[in-house]
This record gives sequence, structure tokens and C-alpha cells, in this order.
Amino acid sequence: MEIQNIKDLIGPLLKGNKKYLSHEQEKLLQVGENYGSVILKLVVYCEDENGKKEEHHCIAKLVPPSSYIQKIFKTKITFKKEIRIYDTIIPLLRSFGEEHGLKNLLPFFGKYIGSRISLNPKSVDVDNDAALILRNLSYDGYVVCDRFIGFNKETMELLLKDLATMHATTIGYKLQKPEEFNQKILPHFFGTMDWDYNDITIEKYQDQYGAVLEKDPNCSHLRQKVLHSMNKAGCYYGSKPREPFATMIHQDLWVNNMMLKFIDGKPISSKFIDFQIMAYGNPACDVLFLIYTSAQIDLLHLVDDFVKIYFDHFITILKNLHCDISNFTFEAFQNEMYTAATDFTFVHILYMLAITNTLTGKAKDITEMTGHEDCVVPNENLHELFYRRLLVVVKEFGRKGWIP
Repeated sequence: MEIQNIKDLIGPLLKGNKKYLSHEQEKLLQVGENYGSVILKLVVYCEDENGKKEEHHCIAKLVPPSSYIQKIFKTKITFKKEIRIYDTIIPLLRSFGEEHGLKNLLPFFGKYIGSRISLNPKSVDVDNDAALILRNLSYDGYVVCDRFIGFNKETMELLLKDLATMHATTIGYKLQKPEEFNQKILPHFFGTMDWDYNDITIEKYQDQYGAVLEKDPNCSHLRQKVLHSMNKAGCYYGSKPREPFATMIHQDLWVNNMMLKFIDGKPISSKFIDFQIMAYGNPACDVLFLIYTSAQIDLLHLVDDFVKIYFDHFITILKNLHCDISNFTFEAFQNEMYTAATDFTFVHILYMLAITNTLTGKAKDITEMTGHEDCVVPNENLHELFYRRLLVVVKEFGRKGWIP
């Protein structure tokens, strides 16, 4: 998948009369680490006006080659959405923060270099020549953590505060500049990605999950309710916006979609990546999904503490943006948590547990996926963490009354 006309994508790298020389590319991720796009490691070589050569380390996101994957990920919609995050929404939110004296309010977004939806400049549709070029964060010291371990308490606190900042900043913009928000930001939250599993695929998942729940005395009584909930497979990725909390949500914040920088083992900053299915919806969806898919299992008894850390920082950001917080009570947010869980987030988490806990190298390459049945991971290809996390999630959601 050679990137055509790459010079048109790397304008910021060529400022100051720099000349493009060449580039190298190779596949960045192993099979099973990403499904919604092809991600390449990209090195661009340039030369300045004095003949000094430069080396720029980037990543390139391209549309998936599989027509099936393009269909279920609604690539013609989601690829364009991610571009709008970088070229429109992030600059607007950062400028809004600076207006309130908050420089570098959103440091957890990567550096944008360039993009296109087609080689045809007049096209309004995403095609197979679409591309998004970003800075390669690994060259800034950021790493993807081990998805089979999850995030420790200190890392979770950092990520939840960054998430709260993203949510609150968007709400602040909406409250203080409602007309601009409706004109410049809201239109880009168009479309949803409904994972419309067929009945055969749902039954396979139900058999797989049901067998695990039936054997556990703490979860067996919830088995039928869980299996009934799984019939709502086509409903997830469909958070409904509820005011006043409605905001920009990521909808897919798990270990692989966040990168961390550590110093002496301590997390100092994060980057959120992969915004293909971002939407305008309930922020509690992101909070629940992040915690239950990505916190270390032994920390899931701290869910209430994590939610409070998120909420307190959320309110702090709204105050710093000079917003009226009278409608943003903790009791009101707890209602959002219940709504998010029972609306679709429980189902979303359930189905993603198998995908996020597939053994390395055991997932099908996206070029080989031709139907929904390919999404069902055989038991022998699942990490033991899948079984442990499934039982904890079901038990905790059952205890809280969050199983729809």
C-alpha cells in the first residue's frame, strides 16, 4: 500500500524552502493490534536550503484493504471524522483554552501533519487513497502498554484526568460559544458505527460467554440476563447525547488507544489516539469503558474512587473555563453512569473483551476478514485475562444494577 503523492501530505515538514527527498514505510503493528485501519511506520527524508538532510518520523493511517472491514467500520464516515478531529476540532478547542489563559490545555493529542480523503481534490468521499499523517509518538518517548496487564492506579488517575479535560473543554466551548459550537464542531460528530452482528455470530458469542458464566457461582445467576443483553450487539457505538453533559467522546479508549510516557517508572503524560468512532454523546461511556477494559483487574474494586477522581477534575476544568457548574452535580453524573451502562456500554465492553484479549499473533489479519463470524475468537486464542475480566465485569455490573 504505497502512499501516492506524499509531498501533498507533509506540508508542515517542508516549510522554509525544504525539499522532499524520499520516504520509507513499513507496517507498524502486529496482527490483532488494530482493525479499523492500516497503520504504517513512515520516515520522511527532507533537505533544507543549505543542503542539510532531515529525518522525520511519522505514522500514516490508511483505509483498510478489506471491503468487509470498510463496511463494518463505515470507513467513508469514520476516516473523515478522525481527520476533522485533527485539522478542525483540536485547534478550535486549544484556541478556546488559550482565550482563558490555559495554554497547552490539551497536550494529550498527537501532532497532526497532513491528511486527505482522496487524490482527487474535488472529491467529498473517502476512497482508497485517503491518508492521515501524524507524528510518530514513539520517537517522543511514548509507548503502548501491555494490554494483558492493564494500567496501574497512578496511570489510571492520569488518564482519567486527561479524559475529564477533553470532555470538560468541549462542554465549556459549547456553553460559552453555542453558535460557534453548533456551526464549527457539532457537524463533525456525524454518523455512528453500528456493529450489526448477525444472529449466528451473536449465538456463537452467547455460547462462548455463557459457558464461562455458568461455571462461576458468583455470576451464574446473571447468565440469562447477560445473554439477553448481548442481543443488543447492533446497538453499541450509539451513545445518545443528553444535556448538559453531552460532549465529544472517544468511544474506544482501551489500552491500545492510549500511549504513555514514563520517567523512572512513573507516568508523566499521555496521548489519546485512534478517533475513528468519536461521537457527541455521554462522557460516562468513556469513563466506564476505560476503567473496565483497561485498569488492572485487581483495581476494579476502586471504580467509585476512579469516577470521583474523574469528576473532580472535570469540575475543576469547567471552573477554569469560567463555566456555570450548577447543573453539573455528582448526583447528576451518577445518573449518566447508569444511563451509559444500561444504554449500550455494558454490551460494548462485553463484545470488546474478546477482541482486546486475543493472544498476540492469533487474530485474523484484516485482509482475511470477510464476515462477522471472523470476529468470534476461538477459546484457544484467548488470553486467560479474558475469562478473569469477563467475570469481574459481569459481577460488578450486576452488583451495581447496570446490566440492561
